[in-house]
Amino acid sequence: QVDNRAESDPTGKVESASLHDSTSVPITTKSVSAHGDEVTRTTHGSNLSSTSDLNAECEDLKKRRWFAELIEFEWVFFTVSFAVALIIVVVKATTGPRNRPVILNDTSIWLPHEEDTIPYYAVLVFGLVLGGGLAALTEYLHQGRSVRAPFAAARMYLCYVCTFAWVYFFTETTKLAVGELRPDFMSRCYDGVPDTYDPTIYLGVAGNSACTADDLDHINGARLSFPSGHTSTAIGFGMWLSVQWLHIACQCKNRWLDQVLLSLSFLPMAIAWTVGLSRIWDNRHHAHDVVAGALLGGTITLLCFQPVRARLTADFNPARVFRNPRGLSYTGRWCDSNVKHV
Repeated sequence: QVDNRAESDPTGKVESASLHDSTSVPITTKSVSAHGDEVTRTTHGSNLSSTSDLNAECEDLKKRRWFAELIEFEWVFFTVSFAVALIIVVVKATTGPRNRPVILNDTSIWLPHEEDTIPYYAVLVFGLVLGGGLAALTEYLHQGRSVRAPFAAARMYLCYVCTFAWVYFFTETTKLAVGELRPDFMSRCYDGVPDTYDPTIYLGVAGNSACTADDLDHINGARLSFPSGHTSTAIGFGMWLSVQWLHIACQCKNRWLDQVLLSLSFLPMAIAWTVGLSRIWDNRHHAHDVVAGALLGGTITLLCFQPVRARLTADFNPARVFRNPRGLSYTGRWCDSNVKHV
């Protein structure tokens, strides 16, 4: 119809007017903001010249998104956490534990030496690899299909590792400062439990000179009973997963998924507590060492998890009130940086 009118009018005025009318059709375009949120804009034909500028802006926002997300990471917390862990590793390698007097008639330190049922490296591997992977995967799925989900998962994993660094720092510092004797101390000191002993003799006031065993590191390791490092580490890992799953279960709208998460949330803590009990079975720790390790690991984990959870919730689901042409609006996600704040 436009072409027929144009042919009947040799001046071309009708065609020009028709083309002008066709350009007034609104065109909707979508882009991604610096925070990874989708932005929808409507462009009229009269503004087609700005479409290329909008596409260039979108590409620039995509490039800046990675940098903007990395800035949100808790870099100071990461640096301090790894620094304190490195410090205690150096201190432990250069200094020994406190020497406490050894009373020979103390039957709590005369238990035989046993091999570890669960080695410490197994706790670290399963905790950092399997537990950390589950924590990151849980956060990734919790964020849904958001483009920021990988960043949330990475932040969750790094904070998970930093929690272990603080648990390790406080545990090893307490071990060195207290120097409590393990239940198998005498077995290490004499390279086996002797048949007879003199209950009037006190050993260890000046060091390990009275011990007959040759492995000094093995003897010093018997002075690191309080608190249990296996237990504090395992409870730290297990507590993180349990609290994270409970938090998601409370927000879940699916009734069945809510119950599944609620039931599974006790599994990490059950595994961690089994690790603590194995330390008593292996004659490596007293009962109060295990309880103290559990309290220490659980407390530090809660102190580290709550701020991280709050920051992720605030950063990835911001609630804003903004002004638009029709009045005030409330949104759970920030869509356009050009909208004026109230």
